[in-house]
Amino acid sequence: STNNAAFGAVECPSALFAKGLKTYGTRTYISHDNKPHTAEMVVGFDKEKFKNTCLAGKNSPTYNPSLCNFDAIANELFKADEKWESRDLLYDAFKCHGKLHGWIPALQQKQMSCNRFGKNSTSRDYVGGTLKVGCTCKLDITPLVKEKYFATKESKKASYKDIWDEPVMIRNANCEHGGSCMPGKQNLIAATQRAGGYLNELPDITMFTLCNLFEQDGKLSTSLIKKVVGPVWPKNKVFTKNNVFNIRVRVKRSLAAFKSANGDYEDFKQMVNASDLLSGIDDEVSLNDDEAVEMAQSLWAEVMNDVDKDEVLFSFIDYLELISVRAKGFVYELAEDKTKVGRKRVVGVIWQTATMRKNFELFGDFIGLDMMKRGINKLLWPYAAVAMYDDMRQLCLACEGVLCGERTDMYQFIANFLASSTPERTLEDVKIVAGDAFFNQELIERLGFSNATLILDRWHLLDSGLQKMFGNSGYSKLSGHLIRMVESNSESEFDSYYASAHVLLTSMERRDGELEKTLKKFGDMRKN
Repeated sequence: STNNAAFGAVECPSALFAKGLKTYGTRTYISHDNKPHTAEMVVGFDKEKFKNTCLAGKNSPTYNPSLCNFDAIANELFKADEKWESRDLLYDAFKCHGKLHGWIPALQQKQMSCNRFGKNSTSRDYVGGTLKVGCTCKLDITPLVKEKYFATKESKKASYKDIWDEPVMIRNANCEHGGSCMPGKQNLIAATQRAGGYLNELPDITMFTLCNLFEQDGKLSTSLIKKVVGPVWPKNKVFTKNNVFNIRVRVKRSLAAFKSANGDYEDFKQMVNASDLLSGIDDEVSLNDDEAVEMAQSLWAEVMNDVDKDEVLFSFIDYLELISVRAKGFVYELAEDKTKVGRKRVVGVIWQTATMRKNFELFGDFIGLDMMKRGINKLLWPYAAVAMYDDMRQLCLACEGVLCGERTDMYQFIANFLASSTPERTLEDVKIVAGDAFFNQELIERLGFSNATLILDRWHLLDSGLQKMFGNSGYSKLSGHLIRMVESNSESEFDSYYASAHVLLTSMERRDGELEKTLKKFGDMRKN
């Protein structure tokens, strides 16, 4: 037992090292009893020596792992009943220990702790796991100086305000990390990421650079984001699709400030620092409908033009899933080629926000179906949408997406998606469908719009529909009358031009019966 006592009396090297990091001095302070008190306390902390000794790497030539038992260092640094010159000094030492040991500190008035302290209080399933894992590392601190004041002039009972830049005392100290908290490099990365720390600490100049690149090119590829952000993040921090997505959101939210700054970095920094744009996106779990639409559209354009053809759809699907988690009411569906045996090939995607769903419910009596034939990506797939007019005669959408081509099965896919995603309005409730010459009344009914009447919309009629309907020869004879009929502002005006066109055809020396039938059919379409 004598030998054990003698051995126990020898302090471990790490504890001796930690003791040498603190500088002690005598300070006098006035407590809330208005009496002076003099006490010995910690008045300095050698943060650089701590880093140089316990931070591995070629930048720390004095690194000495034999002195870096972090548990022993913590127990020596943070002792119960020990006084420190200020809370800031104590927390600075607490943060330094956390960074080197591999955990993130948290400060709450009279408590300092590991940010994984306590139990998880949310049922949400975070990608990076829960933040609270039952850690037990915590310091309870007490201010030794309080300022006496009266809440109002009429108050008779005094109140006391804690003064934290005066001496404080550690009341209780537990420096052990319990539960599932295991300090280290990976824990530091996981805890920082889950707390939004990497996004919180993203330097203003990095955000400024990303905004500048987005403003110039109109997009931010994954590779570009990694290239710009990588140097300011720990080299062991792995970029995930969530990180890339969150940074895109953050850049888009900062873009207004960038444009207002007109390219001036100092102005930009002042604006973003005065707002919540640079708060951690990990803590902001929602996107509004406008942001969801913008993200879906821009991500499609970026993904389709920036990655290999075999990977484009799967990359975009990942992003859509992230949007659906963050934007309440956002839904999407993939179109699959069901003619292929084995693994289904994705041939398109359609999406809808909560606002789009409400648009269709309110204004879905009259809809327009169309696809943009011009290729807008590597796959040369057209943009597709179901459009309507709202009560202010402004264009609004029921859904939108990108599909492999203007085909009957793709329009059927859109119709089926509308039916399933917006049950409050059935397809049978739609009264009018506007489209181009791709459609006929039979097809519209087959798609599910059984009570709707097909009309050829103005733009497509003037662009190509009239010429396709009347043929080159008939269109050359009647184009003036037909255009005026389409642009008529009243039924009487339409009837007048129709009668004039009919007189022109029937007065010809060699009448064209088929052309006259086509004109009658065209006139009847307006009446129906």
